Amino acid sequence: MDHIPSSYSRPLPLPDVRLYADEYDQGPFLGYLKRIGWVVERDITNLGLSSKSRNEVHRVLQSWLYFGILHEATGKNVSVKQFGKTMDGIVFLSSCRLTSLLEDWIHEPRLDPPALIDRVNNLSECVEIGQHICDMIHFQDQSYLDEAFHLSIQLMYEYLARAVTLVGEKAIFQGLNIPPLRSVKLIGSDRLVANYMKHDGWCESNVHMLQELFSTTELVFASSLNPPGRNKQHSKDCNRHKCHAYRIKNGTYTTKHVSPDCTCEFVYACQDILRTSLCGEPPSIPIIAPSDPVRKPDGRLYANILSSGTRSNAKEYIAISHVWSDGLGNNDHNAIPLCQFNRIVSATSRLNGNTSISFWLDTLCFPLAPKDAYDQALICMRQSYEDAVKVLVFDAYLLEHDASRMSEEEMAMRIACAPWNRRLWTLQEGVLAKFLAFQFRDSWVDLTEWTNRRGYSTSLRALMFSPTWLGYASLRALETETSQKMNIVQAKRALTWRSTSEEDDEPLCLGNLVGTDPESVVRTFFQNDPVRTRIERMKLIWRSLPQQYSSTVFWNSPKLHDDGFRWAPASLIGGEGCGRIRTCDESATWRSESGFLVTLPGFSSLKSGD
Repeated sequence: MDHIPSSYSRPLPLPDVRLYADEYDQGPFLGYLKRIGWVVERDITNLGLSSKSRNEVHRVLQSWLYFGILHEATGKNVSVKQFGKTMDGIVFLSSCRLTSLLEDWIHEPRLDPPALIDRVNNLSECVEIGQHICDMIHFQDQSYLDEAFHLSIQLMYEYLARAVTLVGEKAIFQGLNIPPLRSVKLIGSDRLVANYMKHDGWCESNVHMLQELFSTTELVFASSLNPPGRNKQHSKDCNRHKCHAYRIKNGTYTTKHVSPDCTCEFVYACQDILRTSLCGEPPSIPIIAPSDPVRKPDGRLYANILSSGTRSNAKEYIAISHVWSDGLGNNDHNAIPLCQFNRIVSATSRLNGNTSISFWLDTLCFPLAPKDAYDQALICMRQSYEDAVKVLVFDAYLLEHDASRMSEEEMAMRIACAPWNRRLWTLQEGVLAKFLAFQFRDSWVDLTEWTNRRGYSTSLRALMFSPTWLGYASLRALETETSQKMNIVQAKRALTWRSTSEEDDEPLCLGNLVGTDPESVVRTFFQNDPVRTRIERMKLIWRSLPQQYSSTVFWNSPKLHDDGFRWAPASLIGGEGCGRIRTCDESATWRSESGFLVTLPGFSSLKSGD
């Protein structure tokens, strides 16, 4: 695992891999077992009948499935001795040499086109054989393979796949089409990492998300990060699909200062001024001027509230996106501590080229009362982020660390793991942003430029972390979709790993994402009946969609129970996602108040002789 970098603050925490292997005989991969007198079914995959010891099996498998694969790929004599390191008299596998070996292969003169294509196709077959053998052993006895050994095979295969990708990209300029190495995932190979991370304080759902969305290589890298929300209680209510540790219980919320020992006074926003801006003709987004708060006769400090104006004549401002449970919210007043106010003014100024600029923060700009102003703020929520020149993310997990000490990969991975990425409302805030920046302790970071640069990278290390960058790129790509409408399948995928303290918020956020008129969603309201309000709002959203997808019927989601809507998911949060669902070529389906009409393939069972 030595070829995988670690975070700036901690080394990779996983155990080293024993070097079991003999020198590979440099012969063809497929004939190796026959050459050493072994038979797969007799000596390896049938553990109950095998006369070979566990160490013997590990020795042969490492020689064959690790070094034999490398020989098959590069055509070189790959010496086991070059991959050894000795500690306390024990020889362990070191993958440091792996990077230079594969980079030399990437840049060496190529074989003639037919031979190169044959080699990659043959390599895919060899890797699949390795996967099949490891999986067969795992199915019989999950504890048989040394976990670190099992993991090392998977990591090498992933690294090799990245190298083949770069070989293919080079070949394109020669007019060749080199197939990628088939993706493999050795069942159970990431168990060692996942178990360590959960023991280290990671939420089970966060680990499962990383397993589903990222490569095992990235999971190993993430294991060197400090866990987000370590001070939260993850063990009781969290599961593989949902983290409940950030849910806020009624009456327990505390607004926090920048530092725990600070006792500065609060800065308030006048609700009358907020209402005047939101409920005026035309309605306007209230924003906070970056000037010093003013003390009013009631003894409180008040922020200077401005109107953003109309879209044709708008004042520029930066919107703040934050995780409510981090403590920047306030359930009782439109107010934040002066220390937080000053930090926001300073951070937005730096983001604006060291020039003061107004800002929008829901805690100050979203009136808690009266109801007409509150409803209008809900209606304008999408516009509040759409109209901002930039959106700046405040997440306590990121604010603990200096960006200047991290590699680009580490910054991207910390952002991917941050609680901000798991909350419901922050999805739309990130998607709607024209320019999205993340605040670390020492500076802000914009990943867009780096992501674009990664798309043209020929670095093996850059490709090692491609899913991390693609994850960020997909979030930003939704901005283009959402400027029109996100389809419901995209929304489901985006919401699968999100959660919220208030389940009633989901229809409001979902409606903003898929283009349902926000006013109609907000006005659908039943006094003292939040359950009926939520149901009717979800029905409204399903009615508003211009296109339905038959696959929604099969989503692993709770369903509505009203007539004509029993097919419709009642929530898109959590669950197993929507699987391998087609989005572009799936035929449109028809929905009415009576139900959902779909046409799907099926099987016809015929009696013998028919």
